[in-house]
Amino acid sequence: MSLKAAICDDCGADRETVESMLRAFVSSEAIPCSVSCFDSAYRLLASPESFDLYLLDIMMPEMSGMELAQRLRKDHPACGIVFITSSSEFAVQGYNVNAIGYLLKPLVEQQVSETFRRAFDLYAPKTLAFTINGSLVDIPIDTILFMESQLRHTIVYLKSGDTIVLHKKLEDVWSEARCHKAFARCHKSFVVNLDNAIQLENHAFRLVNGAEIPISRSAYPESKADYYRHKVMAGNRT
Repeated sequence: MSLKAAICDDCGADRETVESMLRAFVSSEAIPCSVSCFDSAYRLLASPESFDLYLLDIMMPEMSGMELAQRLRKDHPACGIVFITSSSEFAVQGYNVNAIGYLLKPLVEQQVSETFRRAFDLYAPKTLAFTINGSLVDIPIDTILFMESQLRHTIVYLKSGDTIVLHKKLEDVWSEARCHKAFARCHKSFVVNLDNAIQLENHAFRLVNGAEIPISRSAYPESKADYYRHKVMAGNRT
């Protein structure tokens, strides 16, 4: 499932900069996401499409980004909103539309990446699509414990105790799952769901069901970083 993002900024150069940084981010994070650009609030409102994430310049003629956000929040209550501005004076107003954050001009890559990561963590799809018996089935991510490679197949272990056999290699499954930051490739034969990991040990993740999933020596540094980053983000969402 691909996410859809919209950028609205009356300044062409700024719009192109945000678009370039957003496309670079979703490419580096393997996040399936389409990006559409608009040069005015009215053109965005006239679009027949709805979007998961809106990146809005605040200072625009005819209708400000703040006014636009209020309209969008009313029509699309679940959408994500990020403001683009040269001043932080509008931050208090942003609470009224539950904005994810602000990108201050001139844009700084680290700030942009952190804001995008927070936005996609919050608004990424909560399911992973698997082909089971010829049909595409959406499996809730939080029900998945881990995935294991077995020859040319992948076994998906669920919290219910059930398993799903996928007739594709783990490498292919991982290429689809890695955009969901709940998953970590901790071993050439294992992908673990960090939502269901309760402890990180030297050589394994301990899961909520007591299972221990091995961590290879080469994957340990990245797995450790993923684990603690994920716990911080989970804490921020509660």
